[in-house]
Amino acid sequence: MCDFAGRISTSQWALAVESVLHLHLPWRTLRSRLVRVTAEGSVEYFSSFEDLQIEQPMKEVQPNLIETMYRHRADLEIIFGMIDKDHSGK
Repeated sequence: MCDFAGRISTSQWALAVESVLHLHLPWRTLRSRLVRVTAEGSVEYFSSFEDLQIEQPMKEVQPNLIETMYRHRADLEIIFGMIDKDHSGK
């Protein structure tokens, strides 16, 4: 339930993310990497947008992006493995 302070339950957050992204991932497991969670276990909804910035489209890949992806490669491999159900790479 929403408390009108920007906090929702983990179940609500996971359902919302799944319905928007259409990715069948273990959102409850991933939440600690994507949003802030209160001591009571509620998700601080707006924390998922803190790192987002509206910028001009990139014409080429930036070195910082490559470095960031490399640093998080283990997490990305896990996520891609979950998405690629038949292990075809497609």
